[in-house]
Amino acid sequence: MKNITALFIAMVSLTFLFIQCNSGGGALMTESGYEYSVLHDAQGKKAQKGDYVYFEMDIRDPEGNVINSMRDLPTMPSVQIPVDRDPKAQNALLDMLGACSSGDTLSLIVPIDSMPGASVQYPNAAYFEYLVNVEEVVDKNTYTERLANEQEEARMATEGITNQVASTLADYKAGKISNLVKLPSGLEYVIHEEGTGEKVPVGERINANYYGVTKEEGNRFDDSFSRGRPFSFTLGRGEVIKGWDEGMGALPIGTKATLFIPYDMAYGENGRPPTIPARADLVFYVEILE
Repeated sequence: MKNITALFIAMVSLTFLFIQCNSGGGALMTESGYEYSVLHDAQGKKAQKGDYVYFEMDIRDPEGNVINSMRDLPTMPSVQIPVDRDPKAQNALLDMLGACSSGDTLSLIVPIDSMPGASVQYPNAAYFEYLVNVEEVVDKNTYTERLANEQEEARMATEGITNQVASTLADYKAGKISNLVKLPSGLEYVIHEEGTGEKVPVGERINANYYGVTKEEGNRFDDSFSRGRPFSFTLGRGEVIKGWDEGMGALPIGTKATLFIPYDMAYGENGRPPTIPARADLVFYVEILE
């Protein structure tokens, strides 16, 4: 699938205003001439200024094929409805979400010629359909409390993984890992919990959590757990270090493992100052999510 970023940004930055959510279900028109439909009106309380809206979205071509999706992500996307906005700086997504309620479903038709650069990637498509589900509308206090709980859960998870990585590295150095897999490239890994999914093909995107330390000192230099969200990249396209492309490509979806990556498959001779020294072998605990 194509990267959602360009299409998502283009959609968000369109300068048209939704008239309002309507339960008629038929085709409606925005003030600037864009067609949309309310497929389902849950008839709940409408979002207010300052509220946060959780939503999911598919982007579909004229044949109905999903070319990108923001569904079933580890963290559901959310936006805040601004309290104050410049009326000249309209935002299509916020206008829509700000006018609807939990459970609403809308379909927006976006002509491809209104999205700079999209016609190059999709020369045969006249438009895209944005199918948006409003999952939940919450007030600021609820959102803030929920965020604090998520951050505390992330802190506790990070603390546990820190201890696990240290223990695994100590066992590795002592030669106590009996199920260590050694690849011809020099990459090594141990599976803690094998997933039941398929291995991710080259060219597809991987969502994964990780915790990285230097092999020599065991110093943490980065992780996704403390941020509370996974990292996403396209496998085999050079977006990440070679050790990740080879190591994560060898693991089925759902696997929890530790990768031992030689420096020439990581950041090489120079390292990545100041956190990763020159010629540093690295250790990554990873969880392949999807």
